[in-house]
Amino acid sequence: QNFPVNTLKIDRSFISEIKNSNDDACIVNAIVAMAKGLKMSIVAEGVENNDQLSYLNSLGCDVVQGYLFGRAISLNQLAQQLNSDQLLPKDANIS
Repeated sequence: QNFPVNTLKIDRSFISEIKNSNDDACIVNAIVAMAKGLKMSIVAEGVENNDQLSYLNSLGCDVVQGYLFGRAISLNQLAQQLNSDQLLPKDANIS
């Protein structure tokens, strides 16, 4: 409680087995409960399917990341995607 930490990240090793093992689900439940009790934001990494996403949403997990949403890409690849998809004004350039 004395550290200037406001976010707790749940490792993908716990997330990957959520539907396959009650032990991992219990650990994730405990991590989320602890983080909420300490008024921390929660990030779950390694979300790869809708069952995991649904379960984490039911727990009130703040942020999720993983291959369900997209593979990791370099900053240059992201800039190219943003520029080519015309998500930005034509005169904007991310580099």
